[in-house]
Amino acid sequence: MKRFTLILFLAGLLLHVHAQHPIKDPNFFPEVYVFADRVNLRYLPDLSSRVVATVPEGTVLHEIANWGKDTINGKVGLWKKVYYRDEIVFVWSRLLAKAVIQSQTDPTVRFMLGRGAGLREGSIKAFRNGKKYATHAFQTSRDLQTVYELETYGSQGLSGIKDILSFISYGSACGQRTDHFYFAWDGENIHPFITTYGIPDGEYFDYTEVILPYDSGGKAGKVQVALRQGEMLHTSQKVEDPRSSPEIRYTVHSLLTYQWKQHKLVRIE
Repeated sequence: MKRFTLILFLAGLLLHVHAQHPIKDPNFFPEVYVFADRVNLRYLPDLSSRVVATVPEGTVLHEIANWGKDTINGKVGLWKKVYYRDEIVFVWSRLLAKAVIQSQTDPTVRFMLGRGAGLREGSIKAFRNGKKYATHAFQTSRDLQTVYELETYGSQGLSGIKDILSFISYGSACGQRTDHFYFAWDGENIHPFITTYGIPDGEYFDYTEVILPYDSGGKAGKVQVALRQGEMLHTSQKVEDPRSSPEIRYTVHSLLTYQWKQHKLVRIE
């Protein structure tokens, strides 16, 4: 017991000493952004640890390492070791943005994606000149654990839109399920654009493809939505991406056409 206590004491001492020496170049570490208001940065990865600083939404931190899982208010997250203003501190990962991207049409606007208040709730926020400007909350089919690429496609020539944003969330459903979320930014507010799903079922793959005006096969001023159905061609090759694999034969089940009117997509064909 004494030996275990001594090890804990030495580990804490080393961490304390290390925290007193500023990192020469914090830009060596990737940037992460605070996604909630008044987030506490702590001396140690524990809710009972001393608060070193309390920071607002949009604050930039530099991530050094993951430190370990913790469950707070029934939600599981990681403690992250980060650098902030000459201090090495800890922050809970669920309070950080999952992804960040710059607007294609306005250099003063940055978009951030993160978790919402509920386990199956997400949120996307627009920051203008570093301050939160607009927020849109949305429901998800699962907790946002695995997110692939928050992207922006610009206006795509659609009237009333500055940026179209999208991201993919992965999960499991007899294989890998994908939820593809799209949003529209009009310069003032973030609106839901369209959400599509890709669900495998054994040897069959169904997914919905959104074809924007500037995409190959796109139409000016219109958004097309194609429901594709695929069947595995029994080969020995491994399928890396079911949406583009030559080992799967696809047919278009339906093709719908929409226009953006009064902050929503309206079907016209």
